[in-house]
This record gives sequence, structure tokens and C-alpha cells, in this order.
Amino acid sequence: EGIKAGREEGIKAGREEGIKAGREEGIKAGREEGIKAGREEGIKAGREEGIKAGREEGIKAGREEGIKAGREEGIKAGREEGIKAGREEGIKAGREAEKLQVAANMLASGIDVATIATCTELSVDDILQLQKQ
Repeated sequence: EGIKAGREEGIKAGREEGIKAGREEGIKAGREEGIKAGREEGIKAGREEGIKAGREEGIKAGREEGIKAGREEGIKAGREEGIKAGREEGIKAGREAEKLQVAANMLASGIDVATIATCTELSVDDILQLQKQ
């Protein structure tokens, strides 16, 4: 009976120690697995957030660069058009001034208004106005 009682107490004590030791090992292993899984999930979430943030920054930067380039192209095109238009207006004004000078010279030489109008392609009214000056 003493051996039997001792055996039962030993089994009971061993069981309790085994449960305690198993619980501690399980908590330790679970903690390590949790940390590993959490780290992997964190890296994955961080990567996704980083990609999203990087994409948004890239779009913003690209938009700003595009606006700047478009503005520069627009200014360049506008300047070229302005120079061309100014040149054309200057040439036209110069031709008109030359016609008026030729008409004034012809008037001074005594040529009649109708002939001057035909030769210079100025209107008779323009030539008469010039004659009054």
C-alpha cells in the first residue's frame, strides 16, 4: 500500500509538473510564433503602405513636372507666335509707310491723284489726305 500510494502521489506530482512545464513551453513557443507572424504581417502592411505613399508622391511629383514643362512649352510657343506676329505687323506697317512716301513724292512731282492711286494701291481718299498735309 505504501508503494501504491507513493506511486500515485508521484504520478500526480509529475503530471502537475508536466502540465506546468508544458504550459510554459507552449507560452514561449506561442510567443515566438506570434512575434514571427506579427513581424511578417507588419512588414507586409508596411510595404503596402510604402508602395501606396510612394505612388501618391510619384503622381504628385509627375504632375508638378508636367505642369512646369507645359508652362515652359506654352511660353516658348507664345513667344515665337508673338515674334512672328510682330514681324508681320512691322513689315505691313513698313510697306504702308513706303506707299505713303512714294505717293508723297509723286504728288510733289505733280502726278495726278488717280495715277498715284493706281501705282501705289492707296485709296484716293488716302492720297487726298496726304495732299492736305
